[in-house]
Amino acid sequence: MKEKLKKCPKGQKVTPSDRKSRENTGCLILRKRLALAAAITVILCMTILLLSSCSEKDPVVLEYDGVNITEKMYNYWFITLKKYYVDQYSDITDSQESWNTELGDTGQTYAQFVDAKIKDQICYYLAGNVLFKEYGLKLEDSVKENIQLEIDDAINSFGSRSQYNSYLERNYGIDSNDMYSIKVFEQKFYRLYEYLYDEDTGTEMATDEEKDEYFLNNYARIKYLMVLKKYDYKYDEDGDRVTDSTGNYVLESISDEEAAARKDLATLYYNNIKDGSKTMDEYLEEKYSDIAKTFPNGYYVVQNIYYSTLFTTTIITAAFDIEPGEVTMTENEDAYFIIERLELEEKAYEGADKSQFSNLSEYAVGEKFTAKFGEIIDAAYENENITGEYSVLTVD
Repeated sequence: MKEKLKKCPKGQKVTPSDRKSRENTGCLILRKRLALAAAITVILCMTILLLSSCSEKDPVVLEYDGVNITEKMYNYWFITLKKYYVDQYSDITDSQESWNTELGDTGQTYAQFVDAKIKDQICYYLAGNVLFKEYGLKLEDSVKENIQLEIDDAINSFGSRSQYNSYLERNYGIDSNDMYSIKVFEQKFYRLYEYLYDEDTGTEMATDEEKDEYFLNNYARIKYLMVLKKYDYKYDEDGDRVTDSTGNYVLESISDEEAAARKDLATLYYNNIKDGSKTMDEYLEEKYSDIAKTFPNGYYVVQNIYYSTLFTTTIITAAFDIEPGEVTMTENEDAYFIIERLELEEKAYEGADKSQFSNLSEYAVGEKFTAKFGEIIDAAYENENITGEYSVLTVD
């Protein structure tokens, strides 16, 4: 979208008095008025120059209906959201090699995928604040006070406001006042989202019909076996997998001969399940009794959602390539997977497996959210000369 240009205000025309007077007096009045007009013009020009100087330091990069996101805000969110993706998703490390790796079969690199997600979120912040204003919502004083308290705590931990500002400047290009404005902006978005889509009180929350429709159209129920290519799980005397102090399963190395035979082993499991000579449940009880006990009905997975690991993405992609009652085998660099897709259980999100559906309401309103926010985002002004420079490949 082309950048909007605002016209500078024009000075009023200075006209001599229509009343007849002596020529000298008229000329004097005219000179005074012209001098006053010239002075006003100088002041206006100085003001415009000062405003231009400020806007150049923190130019507007996104704008709609008087709601602005400046480059300082954009930069802060890009840095923090990049860190979120690196911390949250185990497949991503902050390296050129990792960012340039292709994400599954999407045709995108991790960098392209995360760049788009970050920019979407920043645009959602803009749209949320626009709607916050349109609906006449107010941010509670307690929310603003908590924001200020958090900033005050940070100032105290750094020893002084100047030291805290120095930290913010080095890492994000902002100061404590900017931080307050950014956090207020974020909270307005969250308040608007809650106002619209809260599961219990939202004015446009997902209906029971919308939740059930989303469940039927986007979820799959699966059970799966995994055969690691280079390692094996360590088991205790009861046949359960051993975990370390952080809750991760303990792995043990296997010999080259065992590793070479892993594909044949996975193929054997697959063929046995497919021809009915052995069931998935029998294998799970033998190999992964902990899973069999915790998820006796299997896993409910949802499509079109980015999962936190390529491991999980591999399973979900394969699951939606088959129909209920079918079995498939797939792999990634770490393991082979034998996946059985099962029929959905009616309204499973209300039964024993409801813990697997904590995000169902959010997913169900996703299309309404995207449509409502998308109208604003599509019509918003964007300074692409600035936003186009931002990428996880270049932002530290």
